[in-house]
Amino acid sequence: MKVSDVAWFWAMVIRFEARKFWQALPGPWYVKVVLIIICLAIPGELDEIALVAVTAACRAYQARKEQAA
Repeated sequence: MKVSDVAWFWAMVIRFEARKFWQALPGPWYVKVVLIIICLAIPGELDEIALVAVTAACRAYQARKEQAA
């Protein structure tokens, strides 16, 4: 296994997760950008963790709602 294969694999994993995170954020693209900027502007790391947790909860809620329909 080459180093470039491993790097390519992890680049695809990061790309997939980033896309999934972006789609889970609420609102149109400009709202998503503002949310990310606000989280980066606030000192500390708990707001980023909260943003990830909220998007995961929203994603689970949407999946559950689609399953029930």
